[in-house]
Amino acid sequence: MSEYRHCEEGTSLFFSVQYHHSDNRSLRMGEYTGEFPLQARDNKAPNGMLPIRVVVSIHGRRLPGPDPMAVK
Repeated sequence: MSEYRHCEEGTSLFFSVQYHHSDNRSLRMGEYTGEFPLQARDNKAPNGMLPIRVVVSIHGRRLPGPDPMAVK
């Protein structure tokens, strides 16, 4: 992810992470955890950088009924 978003001084900027089972068919249902680093940078001060550690936890559950992701 390499994206520039302007954030006024004193405000917040948010991002979201989404998991789509259809993109990960080879994974069995269960619980997965991971982490990845981000860097917040100040485009007005090239040396200004804040490291951010993002921790992700995905809980997969099967719902009653036919599996909508099953290959026919």
